[in-house]
Amino acid sequence: MLETYSSSSDASWTAFKRLPVLAELVLIAAVFTVLIPVLHVHRVNDYMIFCIFVLSFDLLYGYMGRLSFGQMLYLGTGAYVSAIFSIHVNGNPMLSLMAGLAGGTVTAALIGLIVSRLSEAPFALSNLAFNQVGFFLVGSTFQNITNGENGLSAAVESWGYLDFANEYVAYGFILCCFLLVFAGMRFLTASPFGVMIRSIKENEVRVRFLGFNVFWYKWLTFVICGAVAALAGSLYTLYVGFISPVFIHPLHNVDVIFACLIGGAGNL
Repeated sequence: MLETYSSSSDASWTAFKRLPVLAELVLIAAVFTVLIPVLHVHRVNDYMIFCIFVLSFDLLYGYMGRLSFGQMLYLGTGAYVSAIFSIHVNGNPMLSLMAGLAGGTVTAALIGLIVSRLSEAPFALSNLAFNQVGFFLVGSTFQNITNGENGLSAAVESWGYLDFANEYVAYGFILCCFLLVFAGMRFLTASPFGVMIRSIKENEVRVRFLGFNVFWYKWLTFVICGAVAALAGSLYTLYVGFISPVFIHPLHNVDVIFACLIGGAGNL
């Protein structure tokens, strides 16, 4: 029987490997659907957005072993860029979403060039410092654009059937984004790239000794985490339609850290 199973087609083997991920996606969708009559749809939407944010932190901390106290910076960047884009450029929700995603990704890419060279306490505290700088810029320096502590209301419009003012339409869209992020994280962490970042967590010196470009892997992982966090922030802007400096406050990093630890670091 083992020989017969080994000679099965590549298509069947691929389907078999994908079955657990598909089962997880179905389970996630079912759980959040069941929660709607219990918590109400708007709370479920908030919860899914937060879960996307936690997934971004789990990749950084749970898989690569880098504790950051500044993940709120990228969540807030995505939210603010998305809101500002909708006000001054275009109210199309998809364009605003992509703008927020791009803003968070670029920010993470630039900051990652500095912090990816660090580890342990210097890494954690450097991210906290950048988060504090971002909080100050949004609340004070650029208050003519961000409206400071008064907050900023987005100008996102409906796009065909995609109307975020409808909680159930928003639920469907956010759930799809959540499932795509989860599936992407599953495949990424199971890929050779995922093996590499886990190896960096276990013994970075050995990985470097074997000739791998450790900095490149750490930087790219940092950018991916920032992009996913920015996606969560952009979704929040599209759904809630309002953003304030509280959303980017460094103290809120505790929320995502505890969520990751309670759920099990390195366990999506």
